[in-house]
Formats: sequence, structure tokens, C-alpha cells
Amino acid sequence: MTDHIVHHEHFQPHIDLQGFVQECWRRVGLGRVPALTAVQGTVAARINHGRWIVDCPGGCGSAMVVTENPDLFLCPECGSPENGGNWYRVTFPGEKAAIENILLRRPAFRPDHAPTRNWIPGETVANLRQENRNRGFPEG
Repeated sequence: MTDHIVHHEHFQPHIDLQGFVQECWRRVGLGRVPALTAVQGTVAARINHGRWIVDCPGGCGSAMVVTENPDLFLCPECGSPENGGNWYRVTFPGEKAAIENILLRRPAFRPDHAPTRNWIPGETVANLRQENRNRGFPEG
């Protein structure tokens, strides 16, 4: 298996993003998810343990592994009522490839179980490189 930072299609290869959210909504009794064209607002993705995720902006405590195609988020637990039940557009950093490459130099049990592979919006590539040096991870 090739090492990578995990997106939805790696984590849930058997179901697309909309189908995944629909299945979650079915379990919690929320009804039908809106069309992928019902988009309002933006949320920033972050990397948590080697996975691109978005935390629920409504504060329910849920999070979801996201992807760039489609670059959307709708809370699978609460349905994003703070956003009118619409999808959010997910933003990824401009230096996404560099961030991923630096984090991939850190060890992992599996791509989706990598406790040292974390990034938050605003954290710089230079900062990640320095963390790698401080921890003795290869610079590549």
C-alpha cells in the first residue's frame, strides 16, 4: 500500500461523499441530504492523524474525512443546521502538496492511523519542517 494523506475516497472507497452523508443521516433520522449544488459558506480542512478532515462548524463535536472532489462538507451527525442544512465548500491550503510531503516523512501505523501527522490552518510549511528536524524525522 502506498503511503498517503487520507481523503474520503481512501477512507470510504465503497461509497461517495454524498452517499456516505446520506447513510449517516438515515441512521440519525435526518431525512434526505440536499443536492451537491446546495452550497453555502466555507470551512477549512485540517489534517488529523494523517486524514484530511473538517470539524462540524455547528459545534456538535462531529468531524468528517473530506476530499477535493467534491470539495464539500455537510455534518453527518447534526446536518449543519447553522448553515441551513446546506453543504459547505471545503478550502484546502495553497501549499497542500508541500504540507502532505512533509507530514509523510513522519511515521504511521497505517495512512489513516498516523498520530504525528497533523496540520492546522495557519501552520506554515517552515514550521512543519522545523518540527520534523526537532523530532529527527528525515527531511527528504
